[in-house]
Amino acid sequence: MAGFKSDPNQAAVTERLAALAHEGLASRTPYVQDGSRHDTVFCHHRRPPTADVAWDRRFPELHEEHPIEEHTTVCPGAVEKTRAFRESFDPGVLSFEPECYRQTTLGSRAFHTRLIELVAVSLHSIGALLFQLDLNLHQGNVRSWAENRILGGVAVFDRPAELRSPAAPPNISFHSCRRRITYRYYQLCDGQQDTLIRFLLADSPNPSANFPLPILCDKQNTVRVGEERAINRGLFRDAWERRPPNREYLEYLARAPRNTLD
Repeated sequence: MAGFKSDPNQAAVTERLAALAHEGLASRTPYVQDGSRHDTVFCHHRRPPTADVAWDRRFPELHEEHPIEEHTTVCPGAVEKTRAFRESFDPGVLSFEPECYRQTTLGSRAFHTRLIELVAVSLHSIGALLFQLDLNLHQGNVRSWAENRILGGVAVFDRPAELRSPAAPPNISFHSCRRRITYRYYQLCDGQQDTLIRFLLADSPNPSANFPLPILCDKQNTVRVGEERAINRGLFRDAWERRPPNREYLEYLARAPRNTLD
């Protein structure tokens, strides 16, 4: 990510993002368990869609006579197969940049940020693995769907700000695809991020406590960035995850109505 700066020239920005994408993708390696405390914390954190979930999207692209209307419960055996997958899951099948995580100090702000990133990448990858195993998961963008449904949105990071202050990265942001939730990237407030961290670090879930996920945008999330500007500003997880928007899309967003959260 070194040398990333905003550039008003669309072609130059696209070229730079492409170079960063190739560099970032090439740096990913399989996760190797080494018995460290970092490894223990990460490995501690290891539902196919129904009608209500399918409709809970910004653009569900469904109609009232769609076959999924009859799909009110998960497919028979899917839950049991998923649980069996969880019990035998090997983190070594995942690929990312573990050194960015292991080089942080346990308990530090940087450690918490990288932990969230590893969990988000894992959800992204595990969703695809489950689909490949044919566990009665229906077609769709399973990777982002799983992360969006579990966390509340796809986790993204302010990469330029992290370069400026590696030890004190800003709060992460979510990009949600849920109905009646802003299309903008919204930064988690301190309380939301602290709640997420406590949940990820807990030895075991407290059945008497309120389940904190998903974390959705509301009036307290005042720091927001339109998706048309996010990638050019360095707000992403991976530089290759989306193309900078073209002029037609920017014009469409300029005409789109805003909801009360925007």
